[in-house]
Amino acid sequence: LNKQGDQLIKPLINMVRNYSDYDKLREAFAAMVPDLSSDEITETLTKVIFLAEAAGRISENAE
Repeated sequence: LNKQGDQLIKPLINMVRNYSDYDKLREAFAAMVPDLSSDEITETLTKVIFLAEAAGRISENAE
């Protein structure tokens, strides 16, 4: 299950890392999932950003 989660989340985390501007990130994500509403996109990106930050902190602590 963890590997499946990684496969789903990893592209989103990489996307977050590649965009420093939230609006551009939101536009790129919206293009990936055109069937989501604006509120669903915002909620999903909020979660992804949180997970990306948490993964970064965990990675730093592991070193």
